Amino acid sequence: MAPVVEKVCEPVMLGEGPHWDAPTQTLYYVDIEGKKLFKYVPATKTRTAVTLDDLIGFALPVEGRPNVFVAGLKKRIVLATWDGKSETPELVENLLEVQRDVKIDELRINDGKADPSGRVWAGTMSKVEVGMSDGVLFYVEGGKHHVRQTQVGLSNGLAWTQDCKTMYYVDSLKRTVDVMSVEPASGQISNRRPLFDLAKNNVEGFPDGMTIDLEGKLWVAVYGGAKVLRINPDDGSLMTTVDIPAAEVTSVAFGGANLDELYVTTAAMRVTKELREKMPDAGALFRVTGLGVRGYPGRAAKL
Repeated sequence: MAPVVEKVCEPVMLGEGPHWDAPTQTLYYVDIEGKKLFKYVPATKTRTAVTLDDLIGFALPVEGRPNVFVAGLKKRIVLATWDGKSETPELVENLLEVQRDVKIDELRINDGKADPSGRVWAGTMSKVEVGMSDGVLFYVEGGKHHVRQTQVGLSNGLAWTQDCKTMYYVDSLKRTVDVMSVEPASGQISNRRPLFDLAKNNVEGFPDGMTIDLEGKLWVAVYGGAKVLRINPDDGSLMTTVDIPAAEVTSVAFGGANLDELYVTTAAMRVTKELREKMPDAGALFRVTGLGVRGYPGRAAKL
């Protein structure tokens, strides 16, 4: 059976960061440009949103603290308290600021995710231009951010093996999906190398957010390519392509009661009038079923 792609939520400007919260059977995701965190409940087909005070790169539930999220707002890592219904947060507490010494207006936190141990990783970006490298990749621990990669252009997708010893990473401007070794205790990374090169595989667009399934295969959103790729990390081969009716595909996450549904966020940042006529749902949240694989739920943050 061929995969079925359906729109489940109306478009936003820059959808990103889908996170499936298994205990509540809820999908959280953000609209970076709209400064919003969304809560989508499939059982009731309802979506609510809270508006933050700056560009929001990601938001993750915090383990053991109901209604509390760790989020990246511009250059800040914050704790936001939200009841899932109100239009404004109950409380926003600043934890830290990244790259204080970098005076670039466009610099901001982009994609972020907790690894299987609960450690929060995120990265930054500045101008979306090939050759830019002002960003970093870091993790948060002990009230500080620990930089593990510098000279990053546009920090994006993150995924790990379950033992946290192998990390998959996307710097979108390189147009590659990379793999590296991680020392779980210290978070030190080494031996970074390209795993999949979009240009060499004749794939149009830029790699963006990604996730990993139970078979250890990667699912990678392609911004500007209107598709999601399934990649085999064992040999770097392209296994499957799923077409999405939106050019700017930004990220993916498995969800649903059986974790066999793939939620796909998209954007409408550079949609022309002509493209809007072809893809009227650009910026929508989509759900893909019938893939025949299962994934992992989102990992709550341990702070």
